[in-house]
Amino acid sequence: MSIPDRMVLLQRYGGFPVPFTVLVDLVTGIPDFTATDMERWYAAVSERLCGVCGTPLDYWIWFIGGPQSMEIRSFFDPGMHEECARYALSVCPYLSGLKGYRPAPRQHEGAVIEVKHNVVDSPDICLGNTRDFVFDIPSKIITAAPFTSIETFSRKGGIP
Repeated sequence: MSIPDRMVLLQRYGGFPVPFTVLVDLVTGIPDFTATDMERWYAAVSERLCGVCGTPLDYWIWFIGGPQSMEIRSFFDPGMHEECARYALSVCPYLSGLKGYRPAPRQHEGAVIEVKHNVVDSPDICLGNTRDFVFDIPSKIITAAPFTSIETFSRKGGIP
């Protein structure tokens, strides 16, 4: 899958765009794809920016999560544009289930991080679209408005 136009200006690492909310080491410039830059997370949810490309969200907002997250409409990762969400689902080993990827906790001196483990053990991953969301800063929980549609993908062998 080709990189969406919205993502072409993002920093690259290993040939892949580095999502807006991924924590990047300020000294080495190396991203930690398992950790979230909480300042950027806050900017994304408060300014309604895409969690992947960092640009303003459109009319429809897309969320990725396991079946339980979809059922209760509760997420940590910010909403996304459809093309950014589909790209992430197709190339991210954590989301797609490729290579048996399982993030390991990491230490980042002086940084606030959140290590993502919410969908690792689920055999399925979902993509849902909605018009709105609310967020709670202390709990770092994003609650999506009711979904218009939800697609479910098997994580066995990767997502097309």
